[in-house]
Amino acid sequence: MKDIAEEFANQTSPRALKEVAKWRDTVAKKDAADQEILFASQLVRWTILYGPENVGGDVDSVVVDSGGVHWINRKDVCKAEP
Repeated sequence: MKDIAEEFANQTSPRALKEVAKWRDTVAKKDAADQEILFASQLVRWTILYGPENVGGDVDSVVVDSGGVHWINRKDVCKAEP
């Protein structure tokens, strides 16, 4: 559901402006790279919160780079390694 993610990423509504401002306060002390990663995960959460009934549930988030796999969010039922 890209409409909601785009709304919050571009802050094109009053609710997006409010939620993004609130969210920024929670990550203000983190560096810019971490904020960018966390923002991507937060976009998914807002899509679940404000999306239609067919969107929802916990989401696993991972960053893969030359240093390996770095979990951001992982459900207990999701294996850390394949």
